[in-house]
Amino acid sequence: MNAAATLLSMLLLLLSVPIFMVFGLGSASVAILGMDLPWSTLIQVSFGSMTKHVLIAVPLFIFTGMVMLRGGAAA
Repeated sequence: MNAAATLLSMLLLLLSVPIFMVFGLGSASVAILGMDLPWSTLIQVSFGSMTKHVLIAVPLFIFTGMVMLRGGAAA
């Protein structure tokens, strides 16, 4: 299964598919085809992995960029 996932990822990259889609399609295909887990378990694990720390990172990253821009560090 690892070889198939690697070949799929390489093929998608060669077809100039955006990298976020390559990662998403690759991980989804391995999760769906390679693991014998029920859908409910996959959904629980995916939502359980998004903790408060991950969700707060994006707004703080944007805020830091704005502070750097207005402070002149990003000039």
